[in-house]
Amino acid sequence: MELTWTGVLLLLCVLFILFSSFQMYQKKGQLPPGPTPWPILGNLLQRDVLPLYLHYQKLAVKYGPLFTVWNGSRPMVALCGYKVVKEALVDHSEEFGGRTEMPTHNRMFQNKGLTTTDEKKWRELRRFTLSTLRDFGMGKKRMSERVQEEALCLVEEIATTKG
Repeated sequence: MELTWTGVLLLLCVLFILFSSFQMYQKKGQLPPGPTPWPILGNLLQRDVLPLYLHYQKLAVKYGPLFTVWNGSRPMVALCGYKVVKEALVDHSEEFGGRTEMPTHNRMFQNKGLTTTDEKKWRELRRFTLSTLRDFGMGKKRMSERVQEEALCLVEEIATTKG
């Protein structure tokens, strides 16, 4: 009887891996080229891929300035170079302007504040914040002089502590 349950669990694990890899490879056709991901793990265990900041130049030479790296079963598109980043953020701002869903942020902040993924709510909050800061003098010459004066006082105070 125990052997049967073990076989069923093993079969379920294999089916889960096959199903998740099928979904990953189905998405892969719609994304820019990149290193081949492992099922479920993505590129997490590949030494020449992650951490990305150490290896992005090598990947950019191999796959071009726009490539995909998989963090687990989630794809991440990397942009390398000034021209590519400018084109993505200026010319194609609608496609690249979204935010990813992060379960920890949703639990901690209940999808409110600057970490919200609701674009309409985020734009409204941004508009309110900017108008309020402008009312307090942000962007005006007088406020800039005040900040410089406070910074000078802070530097002098730190200098009096002698390290």
